[in-house]
Amino acid sequence: MKSLLPFAFLAFLFVPASNGQPPVKDGGPANPREPDPSLWTTKLTISPTPAPKPALKYELLPPARDRSPGNAALGYQRAWVIRPARPKDAKEAQEQNDLLDQWGQLPVEQLSTGKMAAFLQAYDDMLKEVDDAARRGSCDWQTEKLKAQDISRILPSVQGHRELQHILSLKCRMELGEKKFPEAFRTLQTGFQLGKHVGEGSTLIESLVGLSLTAVMIGRAEDWIGRPDAPNLYWSFTTLPRPFINPRPGLDGETRFQELYLPSLKDLERGPVSEEVASNAVANWMKSLAGGTPGELGGLESLAQNVTVAAMMAAQGPGAKKDLLARGLAKKDVDAMPTTQAVLLRNVYGHRDLWDEQVKLFGLPAYQARPEVEKIEQQIKTTKAAAKNDPFLTMMTLIYPAVQKVYFSHARLERRFALIRALEAVRLQIAFDGKVPATLANVTIVPVPDDPFTGKPFEYTAKEGGFTLTAPRLKADQPNAGEHVYEVTVRK
Repeated sequence: MKSLLPFAFLAFLFVPASNGQPPVKDGGPANPREPDPSLWTTKLTISPTPAPKPALKYELLPPARDRSPGNAALGYQRAWVIRPARPKDAKEAQEQNDLLDQWGQLPVEQLSTGKMAAFLQAYDDMLKEVDDAARRGSCDWQTEKLKAQDISRILPSVQGHRELQHILSLKCRMELGEKKFPEAFRTLQTGFQLGKHVGEGSTLIESLVGLSLTAVMIGRAEDWIGRPDAPNLYWSFTTLPRPFINPRPGLDGETRFQELYLPSLKDLERGPVSEEVASNAVANWMKSLAGGTPGELGGLESLAQNVTVAAMMAAQGPGAKKDLLARGLAKKDVDAMPTTQAVLLRNVYGHRDLWDEQVKLFGLPAYQARPEVEKIEQQIKTTKAAAKNDPFLTMMTLIYPAVQKVYFSHARLERRFALIRALEAVRLQIAFDGKVPATLANVTIVPVPDDPFTGKPFEYTAKEGGFTLTAPRLKADQPNAGEHVYEVTVRK
């Protein structure tokens, strides 16, 4: 796709239903005090262990003392290039995939670690490159100057990081199965850093892939917690950056990319230009739209070819100039502008308004952002009605839902982090008291995080020999908030 905003629109296609969790089943609990059987459930058997000393013995990102100068992106790229080739024979490839799936799903104690070690030996060089890259001082993917035609170049490399993380995930499980905690933790560090590095690239696609990679490693942290006498990770998770993946690089990159389609925008904003300059700006923009594949986004190629620009500008000119005056532009400048320039500026400013309304949500926790989404959707409808038949704003409004979905993908990951922190807080309390706390309020040894989607404590139920900890579904018709249940048994 080479039309307007491919990165943001493709991000819409990349958004998973949730960050790595299975699809939600229909139905609900017969007893509201019991865990909802339709939710994603993780069963764990845990050992009560106190906080390690020093408290940050197990940092989930490589600490500064372990980092060295250099660009991590180059190391990740080398790792991807030297990875072993997959089997060419279709049957052999399928058998390998089935085996890897089995190793990814079996309980850690049931893994054939010897066979896993033999398989992973071929990946030694690749894994060394990833380990080294994760401990570099910076990560610059050098994607800031990407153009529309570069989309085909970025996708394979971004998707290739999934393969790196898959192998890291298997390595971590093997090391846990062999009870090699130091090695397993170093692999955890590497995987979390890879997810963060990828997620803080300059496109929303990279942001989404980074979220997915990070979710994989949360699963490996759950494997860690389930091992006998596993060190407690409460402070490890508590001291991670929040949000773990900074969304601004991707959002800022999208903003820059959007304005590439109007290269003369700075001239247009500086003051009145000639009709020729304004018309050329429109022509370049329409040419960008026409670069899409026929049928994409509701036939924008046909729209770009057939719309009568002059008629559209004439019809919208008075309203556009009125809007610019309301925004505080000098009347003498607005009066001197050709109609084409006024319409273009009105559209750009209207888009910036709505874009910022989306982006500001990233500064709010999910329980505060959710009501704002409805207000924003109404603003979008109002803007579309005011600029009826305007192809630019019509196009832009198509990508706004993608930005909302990216927000909630970030929010779901933060919910998983909060839930696993709460789990480790309970594990600390059990180690201190020698018994399962009756309620979450009885966990006083460390602060217990609230559910970011509700602003209230997670649901908790003590039971004989264990407890359940739940990030509940918010609404029956909205099963997409990272709903999750931990069913926990405490080792004696």
